[in-house]
Amino acid sequence: MTEPEPQLIVQQVEDLPWHEVRSQQIGDRRTSVWNRFVDITDDRTVAYTRYDAGVMLPRHSHHSDEVIYIIEGEGVLRFGKDELTVMPETIIACPAGAEYPHQLINTGPNELRYLVVSTMDFPDICEYPDSNKVGAYATAAVGSRVGHRALYLKATKVDYYDGESGEEIERIVKATPRS
Repeated sequence: MTEPEPQLIVQQVEDLPWHEVRSQQIGDRRTSVWNRFVDITDDRTVAYTRYDAGVMLPRHSHHSDEVIYIIEGEGVLRFGKDELTVMPETIIACPAGAEYPHQLINTGPNELRYLVVSTMDFPDICEYPDSNKVGAYATAAVGSRVGHRALYLKATKVDYYDGESGEEIERIVKATPRS
């Protein structure tokens, strides 16, 4: 299989559509995380992201590097045990791996906007240490090839063969001619 040729992408941010990728209810107010996707491939995501006032995503880690450049607004980055103030022109380079959980919280009264570039290799496994969840993501959340994306509690474990009845194996074994 031949790899596609790399392509130059030049976009005006205001020409890209907003995609609501997460929403949460805070009291009587709905807040959301919005993305304008500049590029999504199997090995890279580039997005212009907007957090409504008060938005946060759960602290998480994944197996891809992320670089975040704050454009406007203010917030706090939780990285491991540290809490760091972020503001316009802050650049953040989050390494991949479960030992590097991070969370960006919009602490300001206005939107927080940033550019994120991620190596986002799919499938991706995310860990959420504050809530003991694991996320299994086969694909990006938007695009033409959205696939399996699910969250699981770490404490909910099943045996490798749970739910496997063996009926198909029996059928195949019985139908296979013996020599």
